[in-house]
Amino acid sequence: MAFRIAVLSDPHLRPPSSPGLGELASKRVLGWANWKRRRHLIHDPETLLAITTDLKAQRPDHIVVAGDLTNLALPGEISAARHWLDGLGPATDVTVIPGNHDAYVPGALNAVVQSWAPYLTSDSGQVGFPVLRRRGPVVLAGLSSAIASPPFRATGRVSRAQLDELVSALAHENAFRLVAIHHPVVMAGHSAKRLLNGDEVSEALRRAGADMVVHGHMHTPMHTMLPGSIPMWGVPSASARPDQSQDPAEYLIIDVEDAHVVVTRRGFDRAGILSMRATKRMVLQR
Repeated sequence: MAFRIAVLSDPHLRPPSSPGLGELASKRVLGWANWKRRRHLIHDPETLLAITTDLKAQRPDHIVVAGDLTNLALPGEISAARHWLDGLGPATDVTVIPGNHDAYVPGALNAVVQSWAPYLTSDSGQVGFPVLRRRGPVVLAGLSSAIASPPFRATGRVSRAQLDELVSALAHENAFRLVAIHHPVVMAGHSAKRLLNGDEVSEALRRAGADMVVHGHMHTPMHTMLPGSIPMWGVPSASARPDQSQDPAEYLIIDVEDAHVVVTRRGFDRAGILSMRATKRMVLQR
């Protein structure tokens, strides 16, 4: 029987309607202005509800949320994101990793880890990154690329300690090794949004024997190959309104059965129809 994983990212849950002036200190004031000017038109609670309802109807065995649950990492947003995670499913069946918006200012990531701890706890009981979980024929590794970047930048970085533990944990596993990260490991251009140590991460993934990488961050569907013939899939924002976004909301379904993997994109088209968008079948190379 196939093991089914659903992957969504970048829900960007709505911030409080009127955060206090103290809460908007530093970079947050720019993010709030951007939300009020443009982003509130794109990220829509009803679209997100439709996506998660459709996702649950596919009866996944496990759900991965690849970051950017918040916009400004305000305390109220972090708490609201925990409530949203609780509605998505039990912590044993849902794994979350943070995105750059969840580490928007220094100290925010610590608050995120504390609030969302059940959803980023490894099977060993360790809270933090990488999150390492074995589910059926799948070993899931969640890496944190979330850092507090300067204004007008959304870069990420994965610590050397995470990469060393990833290689140690996955290199000898006889399982489908799925790695989740918020930033795409490699991409052309977008220097203000890139993973700062992408080459280092790519080499660690090759050494670990990763079978697939999933990510969010760019708000567009992506599919490329990393060195070592590792497929990397990116998903758009799960809350992107079909009539306001170049790439409407989507999520991935990954079915794993023996050496066969089927990746299905489900989501909206620009006419607002939610359906299967594309399917790709792969055979694992061992």
